Amino acid sequence: MRAVADTNVVAYFLFGAEPFAGEARQFWDAVREPIAPVLREAELANVVWMAIRSGVIEAHEGPKRLDLAAGLGGHSVPSRKLWHGALTRAVGSGTAAYDTLFVELAGRERLPRSRSSATSRGRRRRWGYKLGRLTGPRQSCDDGGR
Repeated sequence: MRAVADTNVVAYFLFGAEPFAGEARQFWDAVREPIAPVLREAELANVVWMAIRSGVIEAHEGPKRLDLAAGLGGHSVPSRKLWHGALTRAVGSGTAAYDTLFVELAGRERLPRSRSSATSRGRRRRWGYKLGRLTGPRQSCDDGGR
């Protein structure tokens, strides 16, 4: 199966983030051709940095998590190819344009898009909160991010 792989589904898989790790494993078992905006790579580096900063993992583990993410494979689409459509979707929905890049890619390619229970219920949480709450000892990460 070919599908758009959101940053969440990669992060949940990398960190075994419960209660979403099972969904992430099912996604990766089913998908053979993941595709995502190239932005996902920067988001994943930021997720790993926040996990280190919040004490979820040690700094020396960070590169290993990034290598694991790279090993999942997939095709990265330049954001520039998606930004006009993503901007239109963002303006129409009130959602940040970097989030609508994934939606635009799925629509353009007519592909299913990974969505965790957290995002499909429409909840907005900061990454640091997700990582700390779901997998680590700390409840939040004061990162100023989403």
